[in-house]
This record gives sequence, C-alpha cells and structure tokens, in this order.
Amino acid sequence: MTDAVTLVIRKLAHMAEYAVLAVLAARLAELYALRRPWLWAILFVLLYAAGDEVHQYLGGSRTGQWQDVLIDGFGGAMALWLRGKCRRPS
Repeated sequence: MTDAVTLVIRKLAHMAEYAVLAVLAARLAELYALRRPWLWAILFVLLYAAGDEVHQYLGGSRTGQWQDVLIDGFGGAMALWLRGKCRRPS
C-alpha cells in the first residue's frame, strides 16, 4: 500500500474509535441524567484526544498533532449526529 492510503486508513480508524467513545460517553451522561449529554460527550472526546496527543508529543517516539484532535473530534461528532438521527422519537 502507498503511504497516502495507509494514512487515510489510519485516520478513518481513529475516527471510528472516537466515534465509539463518543457514543459511550453520551450514554453515560444520559444515565447520570446530565443535560445535553451530546455536549458532555464531545467535550470528553476532545479532552481525551488532546491528552492522547500530548502523551504522544512527550513520549518522543511519535509526534502529537493538533489536527489529529480535530479529526478525532469530528469522528465523535459524526457518531453523535447519526445517533440523534437514528433514535426513535420519545
């Protein structure tokens, strides 16, 4: 595989991972009856992604990039948007 294809696959995998994290975080926020659970989930995903990038930056073997935080946050936001569209009205 070319480097570009590998990069795209890795970024899509990260988006999928953070999508799952966002849905689980939103469900947890709902269980605790927090208002706007989607907002809490997005905040959690962005903070977790930022922490992961700081960890990579300080680790030395990999580079931490702010663009990755945005990509991960976008994956979480899209999952929450789809979750909202697919839910049955109560």
